[in-house]
Amino acid sequence: MSRLDAQGNEIGEAYQLACIESWQRAGFEPVSVNSMNEAFRHTLRMIPVSRDASAITGRPHVFFADLLAVASKEAHGQPFAIMNADLILTPTVARAARVAQLRPGEFIFSRRIDIDQPGQTDGTPYSYGYDFFAGHADDISGLSDTGMVFGAPWWDHLFPLLMYMRGCCIYQTEPVALHLKHTERWSWPVLIALGQRFRSEIETRAGDKKYRSRFEDAVKRRRTGRLLSDLTYNLWKRLPKYAAGEPDRILNRVAAANVSFLDEISRSGTLSRAIWG
Repeated sequence: MSRLDAQGNEIGEAYQLACIESWQRAGFEPVSVNSMNEAFRHTLRMIPVSRDASAITGRPHVFFADLLAVASKEAHGQPFAIMNADLILTPTVARAARVAQLRPGEFIFSRRIDIDQPGQTDGTPYSYGYDFFAGHADDISGLSDTGMVFGAPWWDHLFPLLMYMRGCCIYQTEPVALHLKHTERWSWPVLIALGQRFRSEIETRAGDKKYRSRFEDAVKRRRTGRLLSDLTYNLWKRLPKYAAGEPDRILNRVAAANVSFLDEISRSGTLSRAIWG
């Protein structure tokens, strides 16, 4: 992991240690899931997987299905939590003890808070996806491989949607993790390739009528009811240059629809027991 402080100094190793210590303070017993081809320098127990997504992302990222397989085995029929390696858990409560109270059919997820420098405790909630997930091992058994890549775009949308479509009660909590911002960004081809994979998977799995309607609205850009906007779109979409960019715009609309839907349905319920805070 490479991270820089405000002066441009490399602090990746120290930052990774701070992340690990935050998970342990929260009561978790973290393990690291890595490709056999990925070097690592931390002291956590590492569970290797034989394949990786380097052909897609250019780096030995772990496929999400392989991560879930490890989570299911390690959880031994009990609750589990999943998060990226570059997140610091906020030190407000013993989160592991509260995750341990989750029952089958209960699923928690939350956003992260982006910070500009180490030591910050306040920042900006990330608007476009989610970073912390906790559920029960019973609910991830039997999930087929979706082709999603852990740590890359789109898996964090698909995971809570799949849990919802499997009948789980999903709850979004206030952000529980801090994330030191960095300049590394995903390339557009990776975003598009995994976005197309998401679209393919969700089209075959989306049985919920409300979500499917939102998804199809985003794909087809159905009429919005705003006359001028709809008329302009109908004119522009006939132009060859505009039509060529429509697949990219579809994915942008689908991503926005995912976040809007998840925020809406997860905001409506609360856990029957006061296990989170």
